[in-house]
Amino acid sequence: MVGSRGTVPSVTAVPSPASIDAVARSSGRPNRVQGDDRWVLAVDVGCQRLSAGLVSASGQMVVRDRVTTPTRGVWSALERLVRRVVAARSAEHDRIGWCGVTCEGPIEEPAGRVSPLSMPALQGFELRKRISELTDIDAVLETRGNGRAMAERWFGGHDPDDADHMIVVIASESVDGGVIVDGQVVHGRTGNAGNLAHVLVELDDGLACLCGGSGCLMPYVSTRALEAEINRPLRRAPASIRERTGVMLGRAIATAASSFDSRLALIGGATVAGLGPELTEVVARETAQRAKLSHLQDLRVDTVALGPEGPLLGAAVSALSRARR
Repeated sequence: MVGSRGTVPSVTAVPSPASIDAVARSSGRPNRVQGDDRWVLAVDVGCQRLSAGLVSASGQMVVRDRVTTPTRGVWSALERLVRRVVAARSAEHDRIGWCGVTCEGPIEEPAGRVSPLSMPALQGFELRKRISELTDIDAVLETRGNGRAMAERWFGGHDPDDADHMIVVIASESVDGGVIVDGQVVHGRTGNAGNLAHVLVELDDGLACLCGGSGCLMPYVSTRALEAEINRPLRRAPASIRERTGVMLGRAIATAASSFDSRLALIGGATVAGLGPELTEVVARETAQRAKLSHLQDLRVDTVALGPEGPLLGAAVSALSRARR
């Protein structure tokens, strides 16, 4: 295991975390690792922030830290962050049994490599192997979107029938998402299933996307693309851009819901926060206009329940979900 125990002032101790036990009881889902005193080392790799923390098997987050993602030397910064969090653990939190890692996609499973479009420094990087070697724990790798979907299912307090058939879209500087079908996250062949960032939402003269295509959802809803287009902060976006953003999200959600037979669609991220509740209303309206099949009439659009803790909880649940199998 990396590091040794000690006091590290820059690391945050979390005094009153939410408990997955409470959520599990309210949702009728048993916590199958209840009573295990080992902790999860959760690591989240995003284009804006690198985060790490310790989360209990019952969902308590006791230590966490984060740094701004550098343009270069991403792995070095992440390695220092993980070492710092591990060194900050107390004797009470000494036993680390699992390690969950989430990263912006695409990822490549089962090889454990990542190639996030917005992070050139990590193209083809063997992230799972490097984290496993650093921690002496077999790490579990997921996309950030899959992690957030699992975290919303377990920690979000949503109706269990809805959460077992759910779409999650996170629109920030990049766009990611995940899909839950029959209570299980959809992984696909390489671990990238469920990300709606590259669902086609505009056929004619679509905006160019980082993936090399055009008309994908991502350039219509990511903060980076929107602010570049309007040349001003997102909160000052004109009404036409707010409307278009909601329409494009609604198109993507309706397409996915018809494919996965979903009951709930959750949206979140800096774009949703920046454009306000009016955006959610537009998304819900557009989704309803396009999702006309009889089995989609109860499809509901809402915002994510989890806040800043969401990414690390997603990484933790990624590891815990494997432990429960």
